[in-house]
Amino acid sequence: ESLYTWETNVIGTINILNSLRKLDNICNAVFVTSDKCYDNVEWVWGYKESDVLGGKDIYSGSKGAAEIIFKSYYHSYFKNTEKFNVRIVSVRAGNVIGGGDWADYRIVPDCAKAWANNKSVEIRSSEATRPWQHVLEPLSGYLCCAQALASNIKLNGESFNFGPKSDYTKSVKDLIEDLSLYWNL
Repeated sequence: ESLYTWETNVIGTINILNSLRKLDNICNAVFVTSDKCYDNVEWVWGYKESDVLGGKDIYSGSKGAAEIIFKSYYHSYFKNTEKFNVRIVSVRAGNVIGGGDWADYRIVPDCAKAWANNKSVEIRSSEATRPWQHVLEPLSGYLCCAQALASNIKLNGESFNFGPKSDYTKSVKDLIEDLSLYWNL
């Protein structure tokens, strides 16, 4: 499983960037990684685009590596847009809910699966707080970023975080309670 994670996030990123290098036509590319690309130092505020990349687990490390690869390819190949017709940006978001994500260990799908079977939800960290956001929020930001990339020739090689205001957080417990209010409507 860890090899697949590295292959997808690292080799996949390299393959896409190498493919973009071979293009002769104008192309704008938005790379989506994750807020997990940052070295998690357990502070209460959100991460800035300039914070240290890294990760203590396989997924986070591979996302941090993908961002480092993005940056190195930008400086090596895409910084000079007179030579290359490709411009790139990376975008990051986290604590995304909704949109048909039915993977295991996701709070909303876990609730729906348990409640559909009249079972209790297994809560791992009920007091943990997150700035939750619906998937359409960062997606809207990604599309706006793509539009800006297409219309602003000076935009190239930047990274952007997308998330709600830092004071918009809820605990896992509060999120589950809010979800439960609408379960039996």
